[in-house]
Amino acid sequence: HGLLDAGYQVTSTNWLERFTSLVRKAEDEMSSRIFSSLLSFNVNKIGQAIMNDIRLPELNVSHTHIESSPADAAIYVLTRQSCEGRDRTLTKGSYYLTDGEKDSISRLSRAYNKFILVINSGAPVDMSFMDEMNHINAVIFMGQPGCMAGRALADVLSGKVSPCGKLTDTWPLNYEDIFCGQFFGNINGDYSKTVYKEGSLIGYRYFDSVNVPVRYCFGYGLSYTSFSIEQVNVSINDSVVSVSCVVKNTGAYKG
Repeated sequence: HGLLDAGYQVTSTNWLERFTSLVRKAEDEMSSRIFSSLLSFNVNKIGQAIMNDIRLPELNVSHTHIESSPADAAIYVLTRQSCEGRDRTLTKGSYYLTDGEKDSISRLSRAYNKFILVINSGAPVDMSFMDEMNHINAVIFMGQPGCMAGRALADVLSGKVSPCGKLTDTWPLNYEDIFCGQFFGNINGDYSKTVYKEGSLIGYRYFDSVNVPVRYCFGYGLSYTSFSIEQVNVSINDSVVSVSCVVKNTGAYKG
């Protein structure tokens, strides 16, 4: 709806309507299971119903869908649910993409001259497919921004605003590169306990200290414009370190 309100014409409404009906069916089934658990007054079952049944149906994109939806650009939204008690697993459909998701992204990116991948997720996903697909023009990490997400995304895509968000996580090349990643609850098999052994080497601190290359670093984020940073001065006064510099917008867009 955000794209429609911004004046864009959506050519794949039939596909979206089919997907919406599948989502509503899945939501109704989940609500029914939760309601049944409420009737039994079983708190554990209620928790299981909520945590285990939050999953979206997968409706893959075929050549028929593409041929019936001529457009100047295509947008594919990769979605992952995140909430308390539902950590990631090293499986397809969780941390990794499913075969259907990879196939849909590949088809769309080759069929349209402009292809944008939007990631609607509360945590990183495996991005190794980027090494195989060179037709992806842009990737937007939308996070889980809430009910105004559509309009915010439309503002970024249209150029009304310039993307300025920076990653608060480090996205690794491989999951195995994550320090202590093998100790996380869903990975080590003990869902009741996660032991944090990193000490101060959390996130980017570990990757920087051992020079492990990453997919997207902490603080990564592009813009429609470019900047130059000059005249960097550093001063130390007791325990206070001060850094000053001159930042210039060297591009043609606001930012």
